[in-house]
Amino acid sequence: MFGTHSYASDVTAALSYIHRRRLVHLDLKPANIVVTDSDRCKLTDFGCSQRLLSTSFDDDDDDVTVLSVKRPGGSPRQAGSPTFNGTFAYRAPELLRGGTVSPAADVYSLGVTLWQLRSRASPYAGRDWHAVIFAVVAYRDRPDTSPALRRRRSAARRLPPATDDVARTPDRRYRNVFRRCWDANADVRPSAAELARLFRMWRTELDSVSSTSSLDTDSVDEI
Repeated sequence: MFGTHSYASDVTAALSYIHRRRLVHLDLKPANIVVTDSDRCKLTDFGCSQRLLSTSFDDDDDDVTVLSVKRPGGSPRQAGSPTFNGTFAYRAPELLRGGTVSPAADVYSLGVTLWQLRSRASPYAGRDWHAVIFAVVAYRDRPDTSPALRRRRSAARRLPPATDDVARTPDRRYRNVFRRCWDANADVRPSAAELARLFRMWRTELDSVSSTSSLDTDSVDEI
């Protein structure tokens, strides 16, 4: 879980960075995230990205009122035009309906990515894509509602505790975050800037816990 929070911190920081520059990625998924030799995550592949034009874009906040959308180097087009690039499993329901492009769509994709980072499972694996799209839009279906993951969680609950309360708390908080990210209402999803600050704080907290545990182990070894 420590590594998961570290990777999430890197990805949310990258997303916050591009949103401050009025870019939306529109294809955020694990396949477009690379891990460097120094164990840091980098966001890649901006082939689907679009530039937002707005009169109310606060550089200190990722919330925007989208007036139009512009591809980098291209001509502006009106917001709300359907866009079918990217991968459906990670695409926000409002975009599947042909709705407005906004930073909140990236946050939805981030939620599915964070879920996959924790579960090590592919979202909606083995299901028909047309059925998935309908279920996501009409019934608010999400990856962790799949029977396979429910069985995996049920099996995990039957196992004896493997971690202490310090490790369990971040795990619960992490789950709450990715579920907030994929809320059907784009207006209530957290911004990338908020998530970046949150994961940065948790990363520092967990690093401190890890260092303390290491010191305790070293002390025991010396006795």
